[in-house]
Amino acid sequence: MRPFIAVAALALSACAATPPVYGPAANGEPGYSDFKIEDDRIRVSYQGAAGQAAAEVEAFAFRRAAELAQADGAAWFRVIFREVEDQSVSRDNRTSVGVSGAAGSGGYSGVGVGLGFDLTPDRPKFAVHMEIITGRGETPEGDDIYTVDGVLGQTVQ
Repeated sequence: MRPFIAVAALALSACAATPPVYGPAANGEPGYSDFKIEDDRIRVSYQGAAGQAAAEVEAFAFRRAAELAQADGAAWFRVIFREVEDQSVSRDNRTSVGVSGAAGSGGYSGVGVGLGFDLTPDRPKFAVHMEIITGRGETPEGDDIYTVDGVLGQTVQ
């Protein structure tokens, strides 16, 4: 019985969430992507990892927006579009049973029964998409305005 417990513990530890890494998305992996629409208009997306909180995915998208604004020499940016997309997949976590039988030559026959359990918990998955306009000079007022220093000062580097 102990080997079964060790194997089960190892299997469950393999399912443990790894901390999300901030960086560019590649080959469908979590990360950011961006597209410059015009000189001061940029589309930013951040694809979160399974199990990563929506607030953290959104913070990473804002971080990327601030980095792009800073690279353009802007001191602030306005969010003109923002969407948090819930890409979670809910599974039924069902138990399954399978039965099979076979007959061979010489009168031999056999019956097999299989029992399966899905122990993997549902894990949320989010993506954030936003469009920003970068700006120079004095920062205007508004709930949709963010300063580069304010955003980059709040994020973990």
